[in-house]
Amino acid sequence: MTTLLEFVLNQGAQFRRARLPSLYSDFSLQRSTNPDGYAANIAAWEDVLIKANGAGLIPAGPDGRNFLSLRTGEELLQSLETREFGRPLALGTVIDEAVSHQHLIPVNEFLHNTASIYDQGWFVRPKWLRLWPSLWLGTTSTKLPDGRYVILETVEKAATQILSHVGQGTPQIDRVYTMSMFRKNLARTLNYKIEIVKFLAPNEINSSISAEERTVASLKSLIGDLNQQVELLMSQATTLVAESKMAIKKQNRLIALRMLRSKKMTEDNLKQRLETLETLEGILAKIGQASDQVAIVHAIKNSTGVLRKLNAQMGEIDKVEGVMEELQDEMKTVDQAGEILKDAGRDTEIDDDAIDEELESLAQQIRIEEERKGARETQEKLATINVPSNSTVSNGLNATNVSGSGQASFTGPEERADSLVTESTDAFVRMSLDEPKDPVVKNDTTQQRPTQVESVPIAEG
Repeated sequence: MTTLLEFVLNQGAQFRRARLPSLYSDFSLQRSTNPDGYAANIAAWEDVLIKANGAGLIPAGPDGRNFLSLRTGEELLQSLETREFGRPLALGTVIDEAVSHQHLIPVNEFLHNTASIYDQGWFVRPKWLRLWPSLWLGTTSTKLPDGRYVILETVEKAATQILSHVGQGTPQIDRVYTMSMFRKNLARTLNYKIEIVKFLAPNEINSSISAEERTVASLKSLIGDLNQQVELLMSQATTLVAESKMAIKKQNRLIALRMLRSKKMTEDNLKQRLETLETLEGILAKIGQASDQVAIVHAIKNSTGVLRKLNAQMGEIDKVEGVMEELQDEMKTVDQAGEILKDAGRDTEIDDDAIDEELESLAQQIRIEEERKGARETQEKLATINVPSNSTVSNGLNATNVSGSGQASFTGPEERADSLVTESTDAFVRMSLDEPKDPVVKNDTTQQRPTQVESVPIAEG
């Protein structure tokens, strides 16, 4: 059992033993007869092939292993062959379905197609469309042709990782790498036979690599090598110091002297490397500064041309002054027209004092009507009062008031009730109409109340 086959059979539920007969059969005809089973088998094989390629288990081609693309062919079928079920007969259909859904893209199409793979018009015709009549007749071949397909999901993940280090604001010198540096720092899984890797700026069109950019890449590679040498020399110097101390403890003078001499030479070598590294880093910094200055000068030059064109469209200064004078004249005309319209509207002004007097008159009328309405309601309520007769008054007569002369007036129950209603109503109306605006409470102790006498029985005769 190959390593790839062992990896496939350990993928859990997707490749459990009960499903292996279906997965290894020619299920291409199930596209119309059993679409759910067909889709499940396609998804299982596509998922396991991409995972196996990421694990480095897919057989490598003559150009070596590449984790961004999947290589297909006879060698892949042999690696998946089992004694019980043989080779997977529908693996070609799996590849074609992955291509139709743009999960896999043929390498030639990916590299040479000028349109973006994310454009709606971009399309790769899958093989099963060309072989549709053969599928219905059941005469399809179970062979898997040799080919290489870019795994879009893996490429997108790698691009996201790289762009996190190389953003839009990255200087030009930091967007150029030798292939060894690029593979070491950004993409260790790549395996391409190229020397220089260049990332284009957002508005950069020219993808060619200039001689200056090659020099920058070589300089950066040399600086990286020197940094590794410095780290190695520092580690050696530390080790030699420890060994010399150990020799001194063992009283081995010769070994201690040799270790100290080696330490001295290592430190001299380290000093030279550090000086060289400092020089190269200074040169690289100056190159970066000069590159930025060139970009600034180029931007200023373009801006100067734009300003020149705009000034030509604007015209001479005298013309600008004339335009401003005309504008001021027109603005004055507008102001004069506004003043004329404002004066014309003054003749139709409304007398606010007359409006206030009319408003006060209406308010007074409403207030009088409300007071009269309240008086009528009070009169109606008092009219409903029943005055009971006094059992102690003979012949239904009561003494009500005693005048100043000491004579009493006598009325019956009905006359007394009507008199009370009339007096209360008149008093309420007078209080409402004659109520002062600023009432003042006075304590008049000299005013006496009318003398009330209790009802006394009157003897007949």
